[in-house]
Amino acid sequence: MKCLSLVTAFALVGLLSSCNSLDLPPAPNVQPVLDAFEKPTATVTGPIMEAVADEIAQIRDDIEDSDFFDEILKVIIEVQAEIDDATDEDGNLDIGGGVTFPTPNGGVSIEFICAGWDDLSPTVPDPAKNGTVNLTMRLAGGTIAPLIWGAIDDCRFPVEIGPLRSEDSYDGKIAVHLGTFVSSSQNLHELPITFISDGTIGIDGREIRIKQSFRVTFKIDDEGNADLDGLAILVELDETRSFVYLFEGDLTQGIRDASGTFACNLEERQCTGFSW
Repeated sequence: MKCLSLVTAFALVGLLSSCNSLDLPPAPNVQPVLDAFEKPTATVTGPIMEAVADEIAQIRDDIEDSDFFDEILKVIIEVQAEIDDATDEDGNLDIGGGVTFPTPNGGVSIEFICAGWDDLSPTVPDPAKNGTVNLTMRLAGGTIAPLIWGAIDDCRFPVEIGPLRSEDSYDGKIAVHLGTFVSSSQNLHELPITFISDGTIGIDGREIRIKQSFRVTFKIDDEGNADLDGLAILVELDETRSFVYLFEGDLTQGIRDASGTFACNLEERQCTGFSW
C-alpha cells in the first residue's frame, strides 16, 4: 500500500498511517542513555575529574559554538507546526483533498533541505549543495512520540552572533528524545530535550568528530524567544560507569553521579569535597 504524503515549502512529509510499521527505519535503542542520565553509576573523584575535565570543557564549547542541535530542533518544530495547522479541533489530521485521518497513528518521514551558506533564501534550495535533514517521527493517537531519529547529510547552516557569522554544518546520525509524548501545539522549548549524536560538526572550516549524548533546557523571554539555558553532558567512563556534568545558566556547574548531585567548577578545578 502506498503511503500518503504532504509536500511543504521546506520539507517532504510522508504520513505512514496506512503503511506497515516495517516501512519505518529501525529506531535506535536510546533507553540506556536515558537511564544513565537519571541514574548515573560512577562515583566521581579527583583523579576521575583530572582525566576528563578538559574533554568536558571542549565538548561544551563544541556544542554551544556549533548550535547544530538547535538547527535540528528547528526542523522538528517546523514539522510540528505543519501537523498542528492540519489538525482540527477534534484531533483529526486533514491533509487536503478530502483526506482526513482521525487521531492518526503511524510515522512521518521528514526530508528538510538546509539553509546553506551562500543563499539564505533560495527560490529552489539545492539539497546537493546545502545538505539535508532526514528524520522519522511517530504519531500515536494524534500526539508526537518522544523519539525522533535519522541521519543528517552534510547540513550546512550559518550561525550569527551579533556582527559575527560562522559557516557551520553537521553530518552524521542523530536521535532526539523529547522526554514524553507531546501534542502538536506543545512548545518544545519548555521541555528538557536529549540529543544523541554520532557524526561530525563543522565550525567555520574546522571539522570536529562528536559522539556524544547531551540534554538541553531553554529559557524563554517575554517575547517568546528561546535561548540555551542548561546543558547536561553524559560522561561515559567505560561500558558500565557514567555520570552527568551540568551547566546551568552562565555560572552554575555541578555533577550528578551515583552518590547524588553536588557543585563543581571546571575553571577552578574544584568540586564539593575534592579538587584536582
